[in-house]
Order: sequence, then C-alpha cells, then structure tokens
Amino acid sequence: MLRPTETGWIFENETLLEDCLKQHLQALLGLQVIAQQYAINGQICDLVAVSDNGQLAILELKNQEDRYIIQQLTRYFDAFLAEKPFSDVADYDQPIRLLAIAPSFHRDTFIDRKYSHIQIEFLTFAVQAADAGYTLALNHLDRETSATVPISPPLPVVSPSIPSPPK
Repeated sequence: MLRPTETGWIFENETLLEDCLKQHLQALLGLQVIAQQYAINGQICDLVAVSDNGQLAILELKNQEDRYIIQQLTRYFDAFLAEKPFSDVADYDQPIRLLAIAPSFHRDTFIDRKYSHIQIEFLTFAVQAADAGYTLALNHLDRETSATVPISPPLPVVSPSIPSPPK
C-alpha cells in the first residue's frame, strides 16, 4: 500500500518497500536477490544480492530518514567478512557493495559516512503517480544516475488519517 506525502508517495511500511525492491532489483541495479531478512551474527540484513559477476551487495532499506543506517551497514559488513556466507555464488575477492536506500538522508548520515573507512553508497527512492499506476525511481547520489520501473499492478492507496477536531 502507498500513502501520499508532500512530495509524492511512500510505502505504508518498510516491508512493502523491501518486497517491491526485491521484485525490481535486477531492473533497477542489475542485482539478483539471494536472501531477504537474512540473519547473521545477531543482525538482520534487509536484502542480500549479487551481480552477474558475483559481487556481493548488502542493502539496508529505510522507509523514512534514519540517522543510524551507516552503523547498521558497518555491522553487516563485519559479519559477512567474518562468516563469508553465500560463497557458492558470491566472490569475496571483490569488494562488498554496501547500499543505503531511503527517501532522504539526514545531514549527520553524510558526516558518518565521510569518516567511515568503508565505502557506502547512498540511493534515494521516490514513488510517483503515473498514467497506468505508479513508478519507483532509485537515484544514486554518488554516481548521479537513476533508474525507474513501473510498479504494477497499481498498489492500493491509503488515505491519510485525519483525526477528529478537538471539542
């Protein structure tokens, strides 16, 4: 389900965002999902994927701005290097891609990334109404590239709940 915002639409919850990205990750980023909600070392990664050449990618998704996404990805990175899961499809000789995906990023998150010694990619997502439903766009902030896919069938829309006026 989608709900309207001042700038477009947003998923009703993070699970819906995760399911939508899982379905369209190949078209958007050229990645094949190999695990969803993957538990490792007491952490739970939203999506784990690989590229055609076996490069592992760990994706942390936020349905709203979050100030701690860098720390989460850092812990996932450490756990994957220690345990090396999915070695049958992932090439650990290549650098692991860490992708933070959110509608926007807090300025503190950019500072946290600036002083991190691991590379973390920032992507914003946007859902827009289109003629035949909706589109999902991913904008790579570091590469200044974007990709868009139609979301179909159109998702149900949730009207914003407006409380009754006080008496």
